[in-house]
Amino acid sequence: MALVAREAFPSAHIRIVGGMSESGVDGAVDHFPLLTAERLSAFMQDTDIAISAAGQTTFELAAAGLPSVLVAIAKNQAQHIEHWPAAGAFVSAGWWDDQNFFSNVGRALETLRSASFRQLLSERGQSMVDGRGAERLYRLLNHVRL
Repeated sequence: MALVAREAFPSAHIRIVGGMSESGVDGAVDHFPLLTAERLSAFMQDTDIAISAAGQTTFELAAAGLPSVLVAIAKNQAQHIEHWPAAGAFVSAGWWDDQNFFSNVGRALETLRSASFRQLLSERGQSMVDGRGAERLYRLLNHVRL
């Protein structure tokens, strides 16, 4: 994935969070196999573009306003890979097992070259997540009697 990102953004500083490190990528590439929630949040605030699985992290990316390319890697991500891009909050690269996967990621990254488009995605994502979901769930559960 870092190679595809390097092709799209030759001078970018690439940070790989989780997963495995990649070799053969020229330029600045750092690998962070495990981050605390605080450190991940700081990374999201200090990053221009992300490539992410379309799971629950999608909500955190939206709250952070981080323009991202989403990749579906599990069946339970089908709604995310459809909903978020359709709402104009993220760009989809489709499913990880598509035979054109890396080309799809490259094309999705190309759409993020425009700073104004990234700003639009950021604003749309943030408008869709208020960051108070845990509080609402807590209140709901405390009012339910078993």
